[in-house]
Amino acid sequence: MAAVILQKRQCKLAREYPAGSSVGAAGTLGVSRGQCGENSKRARLLSANDLIRNINLFYLNIIFYVMFKVRLNLRKMVAIAICLAGFSVSNVLAQDNTKDQGVIINGVKWATRNVDKPGIFAVKPESSGMFYQWNSKIGWSATDPLKDSNGETSWKRAGIIGPSWNKGSDPSPSGWRIPTLDEIKTLLDTNKVSNEWLTVNGVTGSRFTDKVTGKSIFLPAVGYRSISDGELRRVGLTGFYWSSNPSDTWSQSHWYGSHFVFGDGGASTSTEHVGYAHNVRSVAE
Repeated sequence: MAAVILQKRQCKLAREYPAGSSVGAAGTLGVSRGQCGENSKRARLLSANDLIRNINLFYLNIIFYVMFKVRLNLRKMVAIAICLAGFSVSNVLAQDNTKDQGVIINGVKWATRNVDKPGIFAVKPESSGMFYQWNSKIGWSATDPLKDSNGETSWKRAGIIGPSWNKGSDPSPSGWRIPTLDEIKTLLDTNKVSNEWLTVNGVTGSRFTDKVTGKSIFLPAVGYRSISDGELRRVGLTGFYWSSNPSDTWSQSHWYGSHFVFGDGGASTSTEHVGYAHNVRSVAE
């Protein structure tokens, strides 16, 4: 840039003192008018190039700055997207309640959660799920207000007697079914299974543990719905779980199914009218 300024001054002197004059500025300085013209053009060209280069650098810096900011925003956006995606995936997996890993207790593989709506397990082992009348695939809410799995709010004295719980009426998810009475009795074998009454996350119930493997299942004691009006009873005091077997004396006039009953005082099997709504804990097919 200094050379350009010097050339401008030399050219100015060359114009003021032409060659052959007493001063001989151009000759003395070694710069001719032609050279001054060329140099002037070159200087203007250089100045224009410098201006363009400076403008380019200015905009390039802006571009780099914007890219840097955008890159940070993209990083944030990507991080947020990953978090949201991770949450969505985990949420989807958490909501895939048609599957259960199951636990083997005294030779029988039990689901770790109650049946909720037909074909779906409850969210957690301590979740109540829904109540079912014997041999029926219609679930009833285990908490008020009263509502069935079809959205109806009127209580029905359902339940169908028969030699066994029909496959088509089994609310268990695919790969699972209502346990037989004999399978339920394996939980009562005190030589191989221990029974502990306790509270899990605010829910009372019984934990049945295989004495050999240490594996266990928790059955919440969330009561039942009465046959007469669907009223909730014995919530937090007793657990009632259906088996797929009717009572030993079942007939068209004796509509009773076999079930599993437990509470603070222990566990046993019994029979109940098929119109009562109890829990279902499935076993693997």
